[in-house]
Amino acid sequence: MNRRSFLTKAAGTVAASTTFPTFAIGKSGGSANNKLNIAFIGSGGWIARQPYEQGCKDENLVAFCDVDRNHCAENMKNWRTNQPFFDDFRVMLDKKHKEIDAVVVSTPDHTHFPATLAAMERGIHVYTQKPLTHNIWQARTLVKAKERYKVVTQMGNQGHAGKGIRKSVEAYRAGVIGDVSEVFTRNEGPEIGGRYFDDPSTMPPPPSPIPEGLAWDLWLGPAAKRPFYKGYLPYTWRTFWDFGLGMLGDWGCHTLDTPVWALDLDPPSVVECLDRKESRKGLIPAGSQLKYHFPAKGKRGPVVLNWFDGPQDWSKVGRIDKFGADNATHLSRACWMVGTKGLLGCG
Repeated sequence: MNRRSFLTKAAGTVAASTTFPTFAIGKSGGSANNKLNIAFIGSGGWIARQPYEQGCKDENLVAFCDVDRNHCAENMKNWRTNQPFFDDFRVMLDKKHKEIDAVVVSTPDHTHFPATLAAMERGIHVYTQKPLTHNIWQARTLVKAKERYKVVTQMGNQGHAGKGIRKSVEAYRAGVIGDVSEVFTRNEGPEIGGRYFDDPSTMPPPPSPIPEGLAWDLWLGPAAKRPFYKGYLPYTWRTFWDFGLGMLGDWGCHTLDTPVWALDLDPPSVVECLDRKESRKGLIPAGSQLKYHFPAKGKRGPVVLNWFDGPQDWSKVGRIDKFGADNATHLSRACWMVGTKGLLGCG
């Protein structure tokens, strides 16, 4: 049995794990069939180093792709030997798809969907960093594609594979904090003007010269054509709705993971936007407050989940006086599940 036939058979049965290499067979021995052939779409920075260090470096790395040769230069110096390098993932997949078992997608959010779908259409298994997609339709489309193309997929929400979240879920299910009816979640970002969030003086932002080594049209991908702006790179594209998803999209998959798993939360019946800080058109808000209402399910009653981000008076946010916790940031926790017997803090 070769790599591809094994993975095809495993697609319906393998549980999610930290990285692709856990799907590999026959780790001992020198046969090439004991390892996966992995390609990277998006090869620069720590977001690509994470899956590389967590197992991919021990597999067969067969190709790399990145639209910004300067951003990925350090990783390529340390990782690349004789593997081909591509600017366009479509060209890489067309030329190398028969040699690739799996790809790691570590691009800006707005190109997660086209890169992931292009790999799946060729029968290639995919590990895509969070957030999986840029909108709900894209996420639903990838679910359909997974079933159609029979591939193994995983979103890179690394905290979900750790012991902390599992212990929190087990504590709740063991009845340690009783019945939960309310959850408080928060994030102090975005830090506008900081490392990850730009503060352009105008919208649209002022044009800048395209840096050498950057394939700007390929970086834009499915987004509308526009001049390059230096405040987009390397990480501050998150400020702009056309490329990022704000604090909820960037951090919600981490912060909300424990209550969603523990309480088995399906899509909410009602979502309220209670506050949204002002922002220029096309930019994420500097803060927001949302309230999700989840209906009762099984033995669990209805749940209200509160989300706060941005600058807040945390002494007045999410008060849980009944249990002696001053606010939602008590003990610096990003998430509090409020039960009839006590609190469970995580994040």
